[in-house]
Amino acid sequence: MNEFKRHEAYVRVRGLPFDVKIDGWARQSRSVHGDEVCVLIDPSEEWERVGGGDDGDDVCASVDVDADGGRRVESMAAVCRRGWRPTGIVVATVTPSARRANMVGKLEMETNEALTFVPVDEKLPKGRVSEYSVPRSIKSALESGGKEGAVDTFVSVKLRKWRRGDAKPLVDILGVVGRGSIESDLDIMTKVIVAEHRIESGDFSVEAEACLPRIDAGERWSIPTDELERRADFRDKLVFSIDPPTARDLDDALSVEVLSDGDLNVGVHIADVSHFVLPNTALDAEARTRGTTTYLVHTIFPMLPRLLCENLCSLNPGVERLSFSVEWTMTKEGVVKNVSFKRGVIKSAAKLSYIHVQNVIDAGTDVQAAKDALDGVEISGEHAIEDIIESIEILHHAAKSMRKR
Repeated sequence: MNEFKRHEAYVRVRGLPFDVKIDGWARQSRSVHGDEVCVLIDPSEEWERVGGGDDGDDVCASVDVDADGGRRVESMAAVCRRGWRPTGIVVATVTPSARRANMVGKLEMETNEALTFVPVDEKLPKGRVSEYSVPRSIKSALESGGKEGAVDTFVSVKLRKWRRGDAKPLVDILGVVGRGSIESDLDIMTKVIVAEHRIESGDFSVEAEACLPRIDAGERWSIPTDELERRADFRDKLVFSIDPPTARDLDDALSVEVLSDGDLNVGVHIADVSHFVLPNTALDAEARTRGTTTYLVHTIFPMLPRLLCENLCSLNPGVERLSFSVEWTMTKEGVVKNVSFKRGVIKSAAKLSYIHVQNVIDAGTDVQAAKDALDGVEISGEHAIEDIIESIEILHHAAKSMRKR
């Protein structure tokens, strides 16, 4: 759906360079953004001209018709490439969009005192609110405040039915998200985003938390001896992380070593979450449900418990951590000769930010400026600031050479 022109919709058809345009409410046949639909494509003579064609024909070419009356995708694609967009009409909904089961928006009172649902996502349809689904809290607000009682009330709804001939579908209120201005109220804005995208924002279950080692306040988790013995040992290598300045979950780190023949050994070390999140456990199931960590401007909703993200699997400096490591043997110009994958143990020497690294790169041959760029960075182990600067310069040279190729 075109959020700026709701009467326009487009359907992607595999093999066609242009989406099929569905223009007009009647032609959309009560379909909803995200539906998988069947489309009857208009005769090519009714297609519309668009820019970018292979020629300047003002008359659309005809499309070859099969013996059974069908039109081949290859023939339609050839006409599209001459600068014509196919048009059509939706004749059936094959797979309804998941959005039908959860839409978020605010309520408005019509002149006939009927409630209308206005979605936040303008690609979705407005809806008539079924009277029986209106919560008591909203009914009370309407009774005491009249039309103003519904102002800036955000709800989640599901589409119950959309009868032929109705301009709007009938929707049922599933719950009240909150009340306030989405433009100026950060709390209500967050609640709307969470509800609209079904983001899991609650605490982790007791069963999921129980899958992790129990760490008391101030206690540091240690890698079991048997786990150390079965892993590659990178603890003596110069390893450092590069993240945003405010990052707390440091999940990857870098290392580079110049070999005796002049080649490089470049390592990328990823926090080995799989050691803690075992298959088919309560934690695994909850992580699958959440799917990803969701970052908003002012907060995050993690996919995994904070104990795991910010402690057990955070590659903090001076702390031994489990890793899944990839090592490349390459020339100084970044030509890869060999690659290997290992489960390892690392001890990061420093936590750098993107700003730190960029300032070192910008310093060029000015050694003092490069050192000043890392002023305040704590370095653990037997490594020196000069070692980190040299590693950054080597990696930067290899990266530039690779991009140039």
